[in-house]
Amino acid sequence: MAYLRYAIGETILVMVGILLALQVNNWNEARKNSIIENEIVANLHAEFKQNLIVLNEVAEVFNKSEQSCYQLMLLMNKDASYLSQNNIDSLIYWSIDFTSFNPSNNVLDETLQSGRLGLIKNKELVSDLFDWKRVE
Repeated sequence: MAYLRYAIGETILVMVGILLALQVNNWNEARKNSIIENEIVANLHAEFKQNLIVLNEVAEVFNKSEQSCYQLMLLMNKDASYLSQNNIDSLIYWSIDFTSFNPSNNVLDETLQSGRLGLIKNKELVSDLFDWKRVE
């Protein structure tokens, strides 16, 4: 009878030890995943900030191109002496300048390919990232 109580006690101790080890392991994995999530979000934020800078630069080029086109339209049907007073070659250059917006998606692509997008807890952000990738 004493051996039976001893065996039951040992079994309970082993089970508690295993459950405790599993809980510590789960906690450690959750902590690691949280650190990875924070790194991903910070890297995405930096990448999108840089994309915004590039987008603003492209918008400036488009605005300059648009203004040049308007100025060229105003010069239509003017006589040669009036045209010689204007810098038409620059206006033509700026009116046909073509700049495209090619955003950087390195962090997003790496996150998608590695399957770590599921670590991001903010489901609205995940949805927005999928939409960004779809629109690209």
